[in-house]
Amino acid sequence: MITAAGVSAGIDMALYVASLIADEEEAKAIQLAIEYDPHPPFTAGSLQQASPATIARAKHRLQSEALSEVGSQLRESILRPFLPQEDWSENAE
Repeated sequence: MITAAGVSAGIDMALYVASLIADEEEAKAIQLAIEYDPHPPFTAGSLQQASPATIARAKHRLQSEALSEVGSQLRESILRPFLPQEDWSENAE
């Protein structure tokens, strides 16, 4: 299985699949035909490229978001027995 998220990742995946189905030259021809020449505005797309400050900020953001999500799920699981069934969220298990 091959998956991707986001527009650029989807194009990258599609070009990779094209190279598997046809060959690399065909994938390159497709890339040229759609004029796909990504140039990210920053060079912080990997741990090797990002500065220590950027890595620390990303780590903090991801941890905060994860804790927030866990908190929401915990609150819902605690409160759910006390709410009328029609108030249960559709995503709750």
